[in-house]
Amino acid sequence: MKLQFSNMQEPASPGTHVAKICDCVDLGETETKWGPKHRMRIVLMVAQRDSQGKNKLTSLFCNATIHRQGTLAGMIKNITGQYPCNNFDTDSLVGLDCMITTELSDDGAYANVISVKALPPKTQTVSIPLDFQRAKDRPRKFNGKSNGKGKVTKSIHNVPVDDSDVEFPNSPD
Repeated sequence: MKLQFSNMQEPASPGTHVAKICDCVDLGETETKWGPKHRMRIVLMVAQRDSQGKNKLTSLFCNATIHRQGTLAGMIKNITGQYPCNNFDTDSLVGLDCMITTELSDDGAYANVISVKALPPKTQTVSIPLDFQRAKDRPRKFNGKSNGKGKVTKSIHNVPVDDSDVEFPNSPD
């Protein structure tokens, strides 16, 4: 039996695509093979449609740093022509047009972004649909604390709650 994620998006085909940055997501402190790093995800909408007629999305994951040798600073320089300055606001990237090159992951599930460049002049751009919702504007799906038994318990008094705090009828205790 094959199992799949129900909300899995179709990856962009390998090659070069016209794209627009449609979101910048702060992933916070993330464990990497080089230790903990502050990471972010740049979401790009490409000019390629999926089976439902929507533009495909792909992501570039990078460290949240504007150091000149970092992926993010190089991407910004490639698109805008200059390195980012101190106190750079990543939200200013949203809406920028670019040309990206992608390749499929080993399992074919994801389109990895391998380069980001400035969009050539007079190239038709991608429009972000009005119904697109940035990650920061979406309602949170998880607001509670998992108790390890598949149930979510939310404390209304900001006090940790687990199964030992609740009496269960016919409990073997």
